[in-house]
Amino acid sequence: MTYSGSRGIGVAGWLRQHSGAALGLLHSAGWVVADQAFVSATNFLGMVIAARTLTTGDFGAYVLAYTGIWALNGIQSSLITQPHSVLASHTDTAAYRRYTSASALMQVGLSGILGLPLLIAGLLAQATGAGPSLLAAGAAVIAWQAQEFLRRVLFFEGRRSGVFALDVISFGGQLAVIIALASTGRFSVTSGLLAAAATSGVAAIVGVVLLRSTLFHSPMLGAIGRNVAHGRWLLGAEVGAFISSSSYPFLLAATTGAEAVAVYSAAMLLLNPLNIIWFAVGTALPIQLSRARQRLGERASRRELGQAYRLSVPIVGLYCLAAALLGGSVLGLVFGPAYADFGWVVAIAAAIRVLGYHSHLLSVGLRVHHQTRSIFTGYVIAMPFSLIVGTMLTVAYGIAGALAALFVAHLIWTIVWARAYGPDDADQPETSS
Repeated sequence: MTYSGSRGIGVAGWLRQHSGAALGLLHSAGWVVADQAFVSATNFLGMVIAARTLTTGDFGAYVLAYTGIWALNGIQSSLITQPHSVLASHTDTAAYRRYTSASALMQVGLSGILGLPLLIAGLLAQATGAGPSLLAAGAAVIAWQAQEFLRRVLFFEGRRSGVFALDVISFGGQLAVIIALASTGRFSVTSGLLAAAATSGVAAIVGVVLLRSTLFHSPMLGAIGRNVAHGRWLLGAEVGAFISSSSYPFLLAATTGAEAVAVYSAAMLLLNPLNIIWFAVGTALPIQLSRARQRLGERASRRELGQAYRLSVPIVGLYCLAAALLGGSVLGLVFGPAYADFGWVVAIAAAIRVLGYHSHLLSVGLRVHHQTRSIFTGYVIAMPFSLIVGTMLTVAYGIAGALAALFVAHLIWTIVWARAYGPDDADQPETSS
């Protein structure tokens, strides 16, 4: 790290030196942070109530359902919402409306492709205990994807009050229903998923009303193909990220049991407040870096990223250190006595999150420099390890094996991305996405 002026500038000097980057990031991300804090808090509280209400086995099943829903949202993000946020910015008002209308039709088709199989499976499994939960999961997938698409369009149009209204209805409403169900002894995996489906469905209806002047136009020909062409590497990266990272709860369920999923997920949930920083950095920092890159070039963009790194990594590191030291006590206090002996799981998960934040910042830099193929490559290289070695470790050592494999997978793609971003990146030609 190089400082201007004397070497011993002290804390005050360090803060003055980097306050520009901090103010820029806070200005860009302030509202995003507040909104994400609300979403994260409601999700966290809902999961805590679920963990304290359900048995460890049922809580593990509930977490698996939610993990699957979020994984399917990654497909939506890659093929629809992320391409829309980039490609729609280059159109006039009339073309934007036609393009967004075409993207909405694409969303309807994608929701059907992802949700209908679950609904059909639920109907066929009515004779078993899984039927109602599968039906509820299918409804939740369709409704959640609809409200998320509309939420992202409102966000793109700068309609912050509309975004917050949808979040209050969907995430806030879901928490209210969960509290009501738990207080009356009627909360279950199925009722929890139905709560998500119902509140997301209401939010989607409100979103359609708010966006009625945008959505109901003649669809633009070729818009769906443009979305797919732009999002193909992002989709590949999402698939790679799921296999290399998010698949471990399912692998634990298949090899160790749902109780192991409950412990694994409870430990991860203690670190979820960091998602506020993750989301804010992932949303606001690319805008800030892109502007610096356009005005002053690659080196200015790299300096901005370096300042963001030095400002945010200590915060992430201190939170993870505190979580690692207090993990067992906090797990028992928040989730119940059944989880109190698993502080070591929190400690390993905290180390993974610290490493993961480094890779998150690298991925932001690569996206700004249009090197999305490098992100895909990192996941592709990590996938064989996760599929083969990760499976073997999980089968042999349960949660400890899954966490060890997850740490190594993070290390693999972090090294790949660091080499791609590289110290001489500013002098190298760009790689097309």
